[in-house]
Amino acid sequence: MLFSLIVGATVDVLLWLAGVRTGFVWLLVPVAAAGILTLAGEVLFLSFGISSLRGWLPASFVAGTSVTSVAMIAPTFFLHWTAQNTFLGWSGLVILAGVWARHRLVRNAAMVLTDLGAASLFSIFVVFFSLHQAVTLPALMTKDILQVWDDYFIHGMVVASFGDPRATWAGDIMLSGSPQAFYHYGIFMLPAALQPVTGLCGLGLATAVMLPLGLLVGLFGLYSLAAEWAGVGTALLGLWLVCLLPDASRYWMRNPFYGFHWSVYTSPGAGYAIGLCGVSFGCALGWLRGRQLGALLLSGFLTFLLVMIRAHLFLLMAPALAGTIVLSFLNETWRKRIVMAGCLAAFVLTILLLNGKFGRYGSERAQPFTYIQWVYTMGPDHYADLFGRSVQHFGQPFSAIVGGIGMLPVTLGFWAILFPLAIWWEGRHGRFKVEDYFLPLATVAYLLLIFWAPIAYNGTLDEYKQRSFVLLYALVVLWTGLRLIGAVGIDRYVASWRPAVSAMTAAAVLLTTVLLYRNTDPGSPVGKIVAWNAYDKKIDPGVVQMAVFLNANAHPKDMIAVGGKGAYETNSCATVELASMTDLPVYVGRIDFQLKTRSPQTAQIIQERAAEMKMIDGAADQAKAFEQLRSHGIRWYVCSGSNMPSWDRVGKRSVFHADSTYVYDAAKE
Repeated sequence: MLFSLIVGATVDVLLWLAGVRTGFVWLLVPVAAAGILTLAGEVLFLSFGISSLRGWLPASFVAGTSVTSVAMIAPTFFLHWTAQNTFLGWSGLVILAGVWARHRLVRNAAMVLTDLGAASLFSIFVVFFSLHQAVTLPALMTKDILQVWDDYFIHGMVVASFGDPRATWAGDIMLSGSPQAFYHYGIFMLPAALQPVTGLCGLGLATAVMLPLGLLVGLFGLYSLAAEWAGVGTALLGLWLVCLLPDASRYWMRNPFYGFHWSVYTSPGAGYAIGLCGVSFGCALGWLRGRQLGALLLSGFLTFLLVMIRAHLFLLMAPALAGTIVLSFLNETWRKRIVMAGCLAAFVLTILLLNGKFGRYGSERAQPFTYIQWVYTMGPDHYADLFGRSVQHFGQPFSAIVGGIGMLPVTLGFWAILFPLAIWWEGRHGRFKVEDYFLPLATVAYLLLIFWAPIAYNGTLDEYKQRSFVLLYALVVLWTGLRLIGAVGIDRYVASWRPAVSAMTAAAVLLTTVLLYRNTDPGSPVGKIVAWNAYDKKIDPGVVQMAVFLNANAHPKDMIAVGGKGAYETNSCATVELASMTDLPVYVGRIDFQLKTRSPQTAQIIQERAAEMKMIDGAADQAKAFEQLRSHGIRWYVCSGSNMPSWDRVGKRSVFHADSTYVYDAAKE
C-alpha cells in the first residue's frame, strides 16, 4: 500500500502541475492503479514460480505495467472500448488473481523497506527532472510555447484516440471511421485511461503522465537488474552514473543524435522498454544461475511484450538474450569459440553486403553507407570531413566498416573504452560468467542493426538502426559502472552501512543532485539538432485559442475538417495540434504522409476524402459547403488565412476567429 501511495502520489503531483484541479477523485485513481499494476506483476511472477527477486516491488510494478499495457490494446484497438473501461475490466481480473495467490504473496520485510526507500528516491528524481515537461499544457495555453519535442502532438493524438470518448469511436483520429494502423501502442494505454477522470487532453496526458511514468518504469527496471547484479546500495550508485553523468553527445565525438538523455525524453517509449528489458534479464538470471525453467519462460514472455511496447528495442534485446541462453548450454571453451566464429561470420557477411553481394538489399533496403555517412554529418564538421576523406582514399566499403564500428564511441563515449577493459578485468579475475556475455552480444547485435536493418515503413532510414542505442547505453554504463565500483571496493564499504546511515547518505546525494542540476532540462537537444526547431517551439496562438474554443463548444461524435493545404501537412501542423489539444477526430489529415505509409485500401479512402474536401473548399456558397460537410458527419470546418474557402475568402461567416485561424460550425445555417 505504501509503495502504491508513493507511485500514485508521483502521478498526482505531475497531474497537478499539468493543471488538473477538479474534484479529488483523480488523486485516488493513480494510487489505486499503482496497486493494481504492482499486484499484476506479483501474480505474474508467482505464476512462473518466481517468489524472490531483488527489487521485488519495483520489478513487479514494471512487469505489471507492461503486461497490463499490452493486454489493454486488443479491446481498445478492435472493440473501441475506452482505455478507462478496459483498465477497470482488467483490474477485476487482477484482483481475482490476487485473491487466488494471496497465500503465496510473502514479502521480505527488510527488502520491502528498501524498495520503498528506492521508490521514494526515484519518484522525487522523476518529478524534479520532468518539471519542464509536466507543465507543457499550461505553458502552451499561456505562452504559446510547446515545451517538449513537437512529436508529442502526435503522441497526444494517439493517447486521445484510446482515452477520450469523443475520439475512441472514430478509430484513426486522422482518418475518422477507419481502423488504426498497426503499431506498438502499449505505452499509450495507461495515460489514456486517466483521461475521463482528469479531463486532460491527449497532449496534457502525454507530457505529464506518459513520459514521466516511462522514466519511472525505466528506473525501476534498471534498479531491479542492478540489485541482482551487485546489491541494492551499489545499484543506486550505478543508476546515478547512468542518469546523471553526461552522455556521449556532450563530449568527445559530440553527436547529438546519439544523446541518451535527449532520446529518452524525446521518445517516451524508451523508458518503458528499458525498464522491461531490465526486469526480463533479471528473470533470465534465474535460469543462468539456477536453471529455473519458469524464470527462463517469463524472461522470454516479457521480452516478447517489447514488440507492443517499443519494437525497436526488441530487435536488440531478443537476439542478445537468445544468444546468452544458447551459450548457457556450453562450457566456457566452446562459448568463446562460438562467439568468435559468430562474430567472424557476421563480419564476412557484412563485407559482402557492402560490396553488393546481396543484390539490391544493401544499396536500396539497408543502405548502411548512406546512414553512417549521415550520422557523421550530425556531429562536429571535422568528423564528417575525416569520413569523407576516408571514402576518397579507401572507398565506401572500407569506410563504412570503420565508420560503423566507430559508432560505438559515438554511442557510448568513454564507456566504449571502459566497457572492454571491465570485461578483461572480470575475465582476468575469473568473474566473467555466462550471464556477462549478454552485453557483448547486445553490442554485436547493435552493430549488425546499423548495417543490416532495412528502411522503415515510413521511409526513415534511421528507424531501426538508431532507436535501440538507448538500451545499449543504459546497460553498458550500468554494468561497467557496477564493475568499476566493485573493483575499487566501494560496494563492500556501502554494504557495511547501517540503514540509518544509508538513508541519510541517499538523502544527501539527492539534495546535492537537485542543487547541481536545478537548471537542467535533460530533454533539451544540443548541437545541430537545435536547428531542427522542434523543441520549445513557438505555436501559432490562433491554433491554441481555436483549441480552447472547440473544447468549450464541441460535443461527442463531433468531427473536424481542415480546409485547404492544412490537411496535407505532416507532423507539426494545425491539424495534428488541434487533434492533440481537443481530442476531436479529423475527417482526413496528414494526407501526404498517410498516402506513403498506409495500405492501398486505406490510401484509396484518403484520396477519396481529399477529393471531397477539395469540393467543399471550392463550393459555390456556404450553404452548399455546409450541406456537404453535414453529409459526411462533419460539424467543424477550420482553416487559416492562407487556406480560406472560396465561399468565404475573408472569414466573415466564421463562428470563431483568432489571428489567421477561422472556425465554421456546419450545424448552424
